[in-house]
Amino acid sequence: MIVLSDRHSTAELAPIPSLLLTGAVHHHLVREKTRTQVGLLVEAGDVREVHHVALLVGYGAAAVNPYLAMESVEDLAREGHYVKAEAEKAVANLVKALGKGVLKVMSKMGVSTVASYTGAQIFEAVGLSQAVVDRYFTGTTSKLGGIELDTIAEEVARRHATAYPAAASRRRTASSRSAGSTSGVARASRTCSTPRRSSGCSTPRAAAATTCSSSTPRASTSSRRG
Repeated sequence: MIVLSDRHSTAELAPIPSLLLTGAVHHHLVREKTRTQVGLLVEAGDVREVHHVALLVGYGAAAVNPYLAMESVEDLAREGHYVKAEAEKAVANLVKALGKGVLKVMSKMGVSTVASYTGAQIFEAVGLSQAVVDRYFTGTTSKLGGIELDTIAEEVARRHATAYPAAASRRRTASSRSAGSTSGVARASRTCSTPRRSSGCSTPRAAAATTCSSSTPRASTSSRRG
């Protein structure tokens, strides 16, 4: 069993969108011909509704733990906001509702068992580039095209900055200082007749989505039928 979790995200490590992560691991195992030997358990904070669970199961998840949604419902029940039930009962109702919702999605697609639905990818990608679909959601139909991986990484970074504003401010300050130092070096090199050559390493924005600890891109997928 492999557990894909974003619980360990911090002020410095943003969570990878859970659907992107699940699709990447699922297809990697398929390419390595070891998929049938592994069960994927997804523990994600960005799972909030039925469609999110249906997508994760459709792309290989054997089980989904929407821990943040359950904790949110538990808090709402304890504080008496919107939920008139005991905290444990409220969480049980959420799990039941998500389960029944996935069964309804399956029935609309004509799928009778969860085993047949798991990893079946009965979806069409909307708003994702063909390169992203080919690598992370291999075999999924995509007629419209859309955003690249770096755009997904930028959105993750924006949400992460909202969650950790102090850390985001420190990163911006450090970035501006680095930029000022670099411009100073550039000005100094222009005063020389033969400036020294320097080599650097730039990290593409897309790397932000793969170097984090481990959530669903804005441009998600939709079912073909129903």
